[in-house]
Amino acid sequence: MSLHFKHLVLLMGTNPLPNYVVAKYFIDRTPELEKIWLVCSRENQAVKQTGTMEYAKNLEKILEKVAPEHVRKNDSLFPCQKLEVGDASNADSIERKMREQLLNQIRDSGSFHLNYTGGTKSMSAHAYRILTDAMNKYGLDGSVSYLDARNFRLVSDCPKYEEVEKDMRTKVGIAFADLVDLHGFERANKDDDIDFSGAVEAFSRLIENDGLDLFYDADGCWNRELFLDGKGNLAEKTDKLKEENKKYLEEQFVPNDALFSVASALPAEYRLFGADRKFNRDIGKKFKKAVKFLDGMWLEDYAAGIFDKEFGGQGVEILQNWEIRKKGWKTKFELDILLVNGYELTGVSCTTASIKHICKGKGFEILHRTRQIGGGEAKSILVSCLSKGLKATQQELEQDTGGKENILLIGRNGLKKDKLIKTVNDFLQ
Repeated sequence: MSLHFKHLVLLMGTNPLPNYVVAKYFIDRTPELEKIWLVCSRENQAVKQTGTMEYAKNLEKILEKVAPEHVRKNDSLFPCQKLEVGDASNADSIERKMREQLLNQIRDSGSFHLNYTGGTKSMSAHAYRILTDAMNKYGLDGSVSYLDARNFRLVSDCPKYEEVEKDMRTKVGIAFADLVDLHGFERANKDDDIDFSGAVEAFSRLIENDGLDLFYDADGCWNRELFLDGKGNLAEKTDKLKEENKKYLEEQFVPNDALFSVASALPAEYRLFGADRKFNRDIGKKFKKAVKFLDGMWLEDYAAGIFDKEFGGQGVEILQNWEIRKKGWKTKFELDILLVNGYELTGVSCTTASIKHICKGKGFEILHRTRQIGGGEAKSILVSCLSKGLKATQQELEQDTGGKENILLIGRNGLKKDKLIKTVNDFLQ
């Protein structure tokens, strides 16, 4: 397939990522490129049609941001040409708009490339027909391609089938911050700069020495119920604890070796227990952060650290603790760990829950949230402390989400470093 053409035509759907991938690929390799056409649909509640103009505008901003300097200065290329076809399922509407606004300019230039990965099926079918007919009718130098999302291939199918790129992840990358912007989301929080690495290392030693069960299932182990306030939430400060819990912590509770090894490795101002293992009633505002870490944040830090050391050096972007919301939303959702390989997103959720139905719910949630940002082919991993019913839960998630390539469930027995790396690495291949 020739990379020499002047007009690139992209069909906008509600997932703009494939359009970004194709556009970025050709921007970097097609010096003759003069115009990018973004064919959009208009919102129409009567036919349950979602408008895609906002996605087109988001895409334009990101493309202009990441394009090489000489391309950004190309006045004909930016801004992109946005074409709204109205009813995305109506052949007459699509054909009329494309003929009126697009075909005349393409005829004058003589060359175009259509990628029909995005948009509705109707848009793809009619745009394909209209532009390939124009190749024969007007003698245009045209080419057509689609992005094979499952195999990350760029494939040409006009005038003949051929594989253009075997793995587009090695050719096109996107920063996660740009991926969020592309979908019209924004980050709602900032990075936390508290250094809990010493306590994470203590957890790592417990895991490697088969001591995590002592942290959760022995006398003097971690018990989140002791740290709740009167409303059933983790208490903000020690004086917000339930009175009976506060009294028990101060007068009777003695952390066992597993719990104390981690708690004493926290920064001094976050330690819930003194050297004598007595409860620290004067911990103040640091109390909630310490409790949240011991209650489950440690698993996120533990997994993120391993992923960063193993995959970060391979060019994979590793991020942690992103709270995301749509602009104007009051609600938000959280992604614990993010791995971006080129443009492929893998979202990781971490939970210390060991109950099947809780883990299954967490699995569905991370799959949904990851696909919101990374599209239907994004992958999801749930790192948990589930020890019973792991295989059955994995099978149920696979059945309900479309296949074993979509989601991976890791339980307590899979947390040791080497096993965790191998399991995740096999899943990502």
